[in-house]
Amino acid sequence: MSRRRHKNDHIVSLFPFLSILACVIGVLTLMITALALGQLDPGQVRAAERMVYVQQRMDNRYAEAKEKTDKDRKEVERIKRLIDEAESIRKQLESARAEYEKLQTEQRKQLLSATPDNKNSAQMLANANRLRLRVADLEPELNQLLEQIRMLKEELAQRKQKPEEATVTIRPSGSGTDLIPSFVECTASGILLHTYEPPVHVRRGDLAKSEPFLNLLDEVANSDERTVIFLLREDGLGTYYVARGIARSRFARNGKLPVVGHGRLDLSLFDDIIARNKAKHGK
Repeated sequence: MSRRRHKNDHIVSLFPFLSILACVIGVLTLMITALALGQLDPGQVRAAERMVYVQQRMDNRYAEAKEKTDKDRKEVERIKRLIDEAESIRKQLESARAEYEKLQTEQRKQLLSATPDNKNSAQMLANANRLRLRVADLEPELNQLLEQIRMLKEELAQRKQKPEEATVTIRPSGSGTDLIPSFVECTASGILLHTYEPPVHVRRGDLAKSEPFLNLLDEVANSDERTVIFLLREDGLGTYYVARGIARSRFARNGKLPVVGHGRLDLSLFDDIIARNKAKHGK
């Protein structure tokens, strides 16, 4: 008798085909990634790396400033507590001195009006002398407390004073040094237009309808020699994105420079560039 054929003899395994397909997909993914990386502008890559570095510095400086602020606040609270305690003791001492002076005056009146055979005269005089010596002992302590209060108040006033802001010098970098820049400072609450003196502040929510800002963008868009430079404060990244979007929508050439620190801006290094470019373009 002939052997019966099994049904599984005609089944084809798809495992080799799927393995080859997975390898092909992996190779194509690597090729697409390599092509995408190759098409990136090196300048954009460096700018992105610079922004990441600046953001990390911002985060570190914010953490350090927060820690220092917390320490200063605790120290100020401690000084205030010491001042309150010293003031309380001072009031008690002054109250005791006032009470003694009042008692002394009353006793003096009683002694003057007392008869020679008054048995209480000697006792009253002894009490007056005892109180006088007690107040004399308290006088140095009171003076010491007053001096301590004065020193604590001076220290508290110094801690409350704002430290002098360090000047942040903005240095030219990157391309665009052949253009006339108009500086727009980006902060957490909005922008400062340094094209005006003094600079004009515009809230973030009003950027899309701010006449000074929109006029500046239109002037830059209609000129081949001008550009807007956004100066990014540590807390102004959100404002920058909004302002940059509006600038792009109005076709205004723009760039950015990070600002590390919270001091007053010094743009004097751009004076020569602005003067040279104005002379070059016949401005």
